[in-house]
Amino acid sequence: MDKFTDRICQRQHLIIRRLAVNRNEEIQFGHFISNQHVAVSALEQQFYLQFRTGCPDSGHLLLIEDTSQMAFSLNRKVKELGKVDKGQGFYLHPVLGPDADNGACYGIASVTFLKRAFTAEKCTRQQVSAQRDKTAFEEKEGYRWYSPIVSALENCHTTVAKTVVADR
Repeated sequence: MDKFTDRICQRQHLIIRRLAVNRNEEIQFGHFISNQHVAVSALEQQFYLQFRTGCPDSGHLLLIEDTSQMAFSLNRKVKELGKVDKGQGFYLHPVLGPDADNGACYGIASVTFLKRAFTAEKCTRQQVSAQRDKTAFEEKEGYRWYSPIVSALENCHTTVAKTVVADR
């Protein structure tokens, strides 16, 4: 896992072909990612550990959050994906932690995944509004912009100044 996450930090990519130095390593990374014993939470914790280790004790840290959409066509036989704008997939909300003074990136401070459910029923505006009013903020889809920032702030507790830059 260390080799894989280190390579992501070094090359700033999530594309396996760009992470690997040769075809053999590309296959190894692919097997690692598709292994059912590899938990997403373990990968996240490894990223957070690398971020906390590299993060300075003082200075000014930016926390930059943006939404990424990972979409796959409806014809692909990928299981456990949700609804995205143009097919199936999921939403990813990473928070990067660069230094505000020199631009050095310390890594991923937080990441949140969102999978929308496929719904067959159509609701009227009044029904949607009534349901929205009854739903707690933590259960709403809009919470996806707030929760990664809260997690990122917990992962960079040693930094003196923090500035959040987010899309919502």
